[in-house]
Parts: sequence; structure tokens; C-alpha cells
Amino acid sequence: MVPDTRYRDLRELRATAYFPLSQSTFTFAPTALAIRTSTAPATVIAGVRRAISEAAPGVFLANAAPFASFEASRLAQPRLNAFLLLVFGFSAALLAGVGLFATMATLVHQRAHEFGVRMALGATAGDVQSLMMRRGLTLAAGGVGIGLAIALLTNRLLSSLLFEVTPMDPATLIGAGSLLLIIGLIATFVPAHATAQTDPALALRSDA
Repeated sequence: MVPDTRYRDLRELRATAYFPLSQSTFTFAPTALAIRTSTAPATVIAGVRRAISEAAPGVFLANAAPFASFEASRLAQPRLNAFLLLVFGFSAALLAGVGLFATMATLVHQRAHEFGVRMALGATAGDVQSLMMRRGLTLAAGGVGIGLAIALLTNRLLSSLLFEVTPMDPATLIGAGSLLLIIGLIATFVPAHATAQTDPALALRSDA
């Protein structure tokens, strides 16, 4: 009795039966051997060839390679897909952060006179900074919420690219949302901090 295997499909476990070669109805089919060794595989191949030729002179070893090479060939396409998705996702997150930063910087410039009035009337730099942080984080949270809603509706389209992760995996969705919020926090903090350093006198002399 053995557990299910992933011989033919890495994404799904399948039942597999093992039986002696002498009982096989496909004795003409090529046979694969899996050999475990504590030394380098290259040093074992010559001994395996010699042992096979001595045991069965008409049998020869057609191909021999470390198991990692077979595994890598099967995982090449999924890894490429995952890498491309990572690049596109990172680019989208970076563009979102740049866009939020530009929006907040423009808002700070447009409301410079207002901030000068607030600070002249007694508002502290921390009050102004908190005001801008709340505005920026509200925009970021709204964007993350909309993005998660779209992800919940469209994630099933990516199910063929997932491995041991469900389209609705809570940890993945929470992690992605948290990462985007952190990017939004950083993109908001810079212009908000610049706002807190504004000289009220200079702001009041600027155009309203």
C-alpha cells in the first residue's frame, strides 16, 4: 500500500498501483528505475550501466539524469507563468503606489493655502499630517477593497495556474491586500510629511 502519486500531473494526486515487472502485460515498454544514492549521481551512472549489462546483456540504459532535472522540466512552464505573474503584479503595485503619491502630492499643492490657515489658527503639524494620512489611506483602502472584490470574482480563471493553493485562499488575499496597503501608506507618508513641514507664513502668502 502506497500513497497517491503525482507521476503524470503535478497538480492532482492520482492512485497508482505497483506490481512486479514479470506480471506486467506491457513487458516491451521502457522501464524507469529510481535509484537513491548518497554520492553524486554522475559517479553512479557508470556502475548502473555495468550492472544492467551484466544482469541482462540485451538491455541498455537509454537515459540517466538526476531526478531534479526531470522535475525541473515539468515545472519549467508553471515557474515561468508564476514569474510573469509576479512581474506584472509587482509592476501594477508599483504603478498604483506612484499614482497615489502623485495624487497626494497634487492635493498637498492645491491645499497649501488651506493648511497654512489651519496651522495659523492653531492646528499642529501632526494634525495636518494626520489629515493627509487619513485621506491617502482612505483612497488606498478603497482601491484594495475594489481589487479584492474583483479578485474574488475572477480568481477562478487562474485556477489552472495554481498549485496547492485555492483561488479563494484567505492567507494569499490578506497578504496581497496588506502589501498594497503598506505601499499606499508609504506613498501617502511622503507628501503628508512634507505638508507638516510647511511654513504657515509661506503658505498664507501663496495663491488660494
